Amino acid sequence: MKKFFTAIALTAVAFLGQAQCVEQEEPNYNGNEAECRPAFSIFNEFLKQNSLNDAARAWWDVQDICPQYKTSYYGNGRYIYKKMAQDIADKNSDAFKNKMDTLEIVYDLTVKNYGDCPDLQMKRAHDLMLDETHRYNKAFKYFEMAFSGAPEESIQSYDVVYYFRAAYFMVGAKLIDCGQMMEIYEKLEKMSTKRVKESEAAGDSGEAQNWKTTLQTLESYVVPCANCDVLIQIYKPKTDAAPDDLELIKNVLSKLDKLNCEDDYVLELIEKVDAKEPTAKSKMLLGNASYIKKNYSKALSYYEEAISRDDIDEETKNATILKMAKVYLNQGSYKNAYKYAGMLSGCEAKYIQAQAVAQSAGSCGETKLDRTAVYCYALDLAEAAGSCVSSSWLANIQGSLMTKQDAFILGKSAGDSIEVPCWGVKTKLRLNG
Repeated sequence: MKKFFTAIALTAVAFLGQAQCVEQEEPNYNGNEAECRPAFSIFNEFLKQNSLNDAARAWWDVQDICPQYKTSYYGNGRYIYKKMAQDIADKNSDAFKNKMDTLEIVYDLTVKNYGDCPDLQMKRAHDLMLDETHRYNKAFKYFEMAFSGAPEESIQSYDVVYYFRAAYFMVGAKLIDCGQMMEIYEKLEKMSTKRVKESEAAGDSGEAQNWKTTLQTLESYVVPCANCDVLIQIYKPKTDAAPDDLELIKNVLSKLDKLNCEDDYVLELIEKVDAKEPTAKSKMLLGNASYIKKNYSKALSYYEEAISRDDIDEETKNATILKMAKVYLNQGSYKNAYKYAGMLSGCEAKYIQAQAVAQSAGSCGETKLDRTAVYCYALDLAEAAGSCVSSSWLANIQGSLMTKQDAFILGKSAGDSIEVPCWGVKTKLRLNG
């Protein structure tokens, strides 16, 4: 009777196009209980002892006698060959290839006897990534199948990471193009972002962090396709088709803004958002677009609007102020560059202050001593900036200081306190050489 029900179940799987897997817990002896029982007992004993080579040989004996013994028996077979493959250090060796080939055969036999389903496809895809150099294309196929059929809540963060890693290899081999990769990225990013929010709402900080790490990993793998030309080509048809979809536009802008894309399309999107929902963020983005186009006065105007708004958050405000400091530095408005950079902590802001002071030397210093005083103050600020300072910039400033001979003629020596013109501070004299 049990054999009859198993046959019915397998027939059902065939008609469903292998859309689901049959779970069989009761043994099916294939009409040969006398040989099947001892064969499985020998296999099971080797497995308990973790004697994998012996267990592998015994597994095939069971396969010959009663190939539909239990579904768990196939799980054991997959485990054995996966473990043996993992234990081989040289992933380019024939031994590793043979174990992976056999692992695939065990998967094929599982499907033949019990059907296919997203859970099995996901397991198969992960196992194929053990040999990612040679089998990423097969893994990608099974990830595609699993992700299209599995309930979203069953998908784990590591499933997402390995699926996209397989896609990364597919792009490298030119088996899929950047457009296809970005479609996968969009789907996985949306899913991961949703799972972060769900985990945080449930108070599961560990799971939330797993999904945040997944988002970072997705961004690192998408790099080959994440350039302005590719992204604009992908996203422009979408925003053109839905010109009033602000959520879509904001999502596109979040990606393009990171790349500082110099394209009128970007400005058009920002203006659409700002016209309907003006925020500190939209003003900042308008400023960034103007900055990229070297329209500095317009950029500063937008930045001023951004930092004066009540809805600005601390992160956006600091980023905007830093941009303003850079614009003023590029414009030669050194006092303003110094002022805005001084509103921030961190080495990048200190470096901007050092650059602003150093670049003012020509207009502030009428004598060699005056200019040296300005450079000395710039070096004081550079020391506070630490690792942010360019070594070539530092060498150039140090080379512009007056020499010991020049200082001796003026009755000065290293370490003397001197006034810094324009800046209203005192510093200690440094010399070149």
